[in-house]
Amino acid sequence: MVSLRNFIRNDKTLECDFYPEAKEIEENKCHIVIDKQTEEIISISVPETSECYSMHKGGARAILAKYIILKDFPEVDYCIWG
Repeated sequence: MVSLRNFIRNDKTLECDFYPEAKEIEENKCHIVIDKQTEEIISISVPETSECYSMHKGGARAILAKYIILKDFPEVDYCIWG
């Protein structure tokens, strides 16, 4: 599971903080930026202390991409797989 917070919309990008395994502590806070046209990842910041894997990054990208067409952001959203 990944929790996503602090959503930001710019002219060409969407971005947010995300927390692998929903461990919402500063040492685990990652950041992702995606292109609004292609939905591709532009950048990802992952602290050394985070156990962030490709599935976490992909889940964060997928959830963030759904907000390209939606007007408002929630306070928090989750990517849950199983």
